[in-house]
Amino acid sequence: MYTVYIPKYKGENPDFNIIKVIKLYMRSTDYDCGILSAPGYMNKNVNTTDMYFTKTGKIFHKSRLGKNRNISVGIFNGVNGTTLINVGKKPGKITCREYHENSIKSHGLNLIRIKCKKSSDHRKMIFFLENPDMRFISDEDMEKRDESRNEELSLANYSDFLTNTKVRAIMIGSSNQSLQTYYGGSKGLSADKGEADVFMFVDDSDVKDAFVNTNDKLLQDSIVISKSIKVPGNSENEREENEREKNEREVDEEYLKSILEDFLKNSLEQ
Repeated sequence: MYTVYIPKYKGENPDFNIIKVIKLYMRSTDYDCGILSAPGYMNKNVNTTDMYFTKTGKIFHKSRLGKNRNISVGIFNGVNGTTLINVGKKPGKITCREYHENSIKSHGLNLIRIKCKKSSDHRKMIFFLENPDMRFISDEDMEKRDESRNEELSLANYSDFLTNTKVRAIMIGSSNQSLQTYYGGSKGLSADKGEADVFMFVDDSDVKDAFVNTNDKLLQDSIVISKSIKVPGNSENEREENEREKNEREVDEEYLKSILEDFLKNSLEQ
């Protein structure tokens, strides 16, 4: 598994490193991707929310094959998801999280339905998933053909969701997933404070090569990337060692899945 340390310094100009890292990752992979977002402090303004998903939606869709892929996004409550916000002429009629879900769908992204806790949660995490369970994904065309596609991801069924899902990468850190923190706001202003995030991804040569060989010198000079060291143990023969190497990716995926499992157990309602 590879780990990328991503700093942001006060006064730094966008694009910030966290966006550059996500861009590189998405452009180095080609799987249809499910994204679970623990956003920290969300945008409260509908315009900045829409602008955020306009920008990130374009990044999420790009793939190694140079064509768009299917992207599904689920968002948790964060710090202020239950805050009522103004939408048009109906003030206070929708929560911040509900508007984020509407914006996700309006930007060509499928919605992962989540029955999450309403309590304030300051964690900032993004899980990048391969093969998320389609029962929990809102796709209007598919729902017309299959009425059973209306489940919410909850404490009662999260183990089913995890069964076939592969966790390919996780972003963990201090950066709120908002237009201000990711892009410097609508005007692209310099960073008003420092941040630090860590990006972990399974052993994938295409992704690793993209980071190592990037032409972005500023990014190369800023981030720190390392590969985790696996202790070989007392294997009896070379064949066993070779099998161990082949299973490294599976071990990486299980480790990242254990983080997601812990997160879901403590973030979902029954």
